[in-house]
Amino acid sequence: MTTFQYIIFFFFVFVLSMTPLPVSQAKCIAGQYLSTKSKCLKCRKGTFRDADNHSNLPCHLCTPCNTINMYEAVKCHHTSDTICCPGPAMIVEKNNGVNDCSQPSTNRSYCCVEKTKTATKYLVSGPLSKDEMLKLISTSPENFVCQRGTYLQKDQAKSILSCLPCPLGTFMSHDNHKFTSCQPCTQPERFNHEVMVKKCTSTHDTVIGCSEHYYRVERKFRDFNEGECQRCTDCTAHGLYVAQACDDQTDTVCCPKLGMTIQIDQHGKYQCK
Repeated sequence: MTTFQYIIFFFFVFVLSMTPLPVSQAKCIAGQYLSTKSKCLKCRKGTFRDADNHSNLPCHLCTPCNTINMYEAVKCHHTSDTICCPGPAMIVEKNNGVNDCSQPSTNRSYCCVEKTKTATKYLVSGPLSKDEMLKLISTSPENFVCQRGTYLQKDQAKSILSCLPCPLGTFMSHDNHKFTSCQPCTQPERFNHEVMVKKCTSTHDTVIGCSEHYYRVERKFRDFNEGECQRCTDCTAHGLYVAQACDDQTDTVCCPKLGMTIQIDQHGKYQCK
């Protein structure tokens, strides 16, 4: 190959590497939708997407429980739909799959139960004596649980269970749990444009945000959430105008004409008006 041919070859390789993936190839995670520019963006408020590795354009609208004559038990999240129950004072518990729910929810993985029928009567916040523990365990071993801000300590020698406060720099956000240690607090990564919005407490992890001109994209995994800061889109660089400014969780929305407003259609897609 001549020098000129090498230059042409590498130029085409560079152009192809900068070309966005086709919609059919681009994949997004739960809580995101695929924009018309093949970019994964967080579902807007009131919408969700619970599937990973998808290439569907819109997010789904959250289910309004009152339209199906039910009551909201779990609020809609950008990665999961609302969970509705048949009664107004009900909570949800994981369906163990052994029996059908006596009070089914709109999510087959959860059953609806009355608050007074849950294991809250077994909740403890301090040590039990040997006799108390044996009495509790003889009824049902799984009854001993701890609350947020604490972890479970097992003293086998003295046959004592207790819930102790999380040490400094750790947290526990779950209720009714049996974890024997708290989780370490997340630290912002400055080189990834992360900043601390709210300090870590014993019951809640650090709230991480992004520096100016960046917004945060959350990724939900099985046991934890993870996010990254991405640079806000510069509309003028694409010959467009700002219809909605970039904020801490949402990218800039651009429209082709100055003064246009945006609306979200039933599929969760932006429309310039």
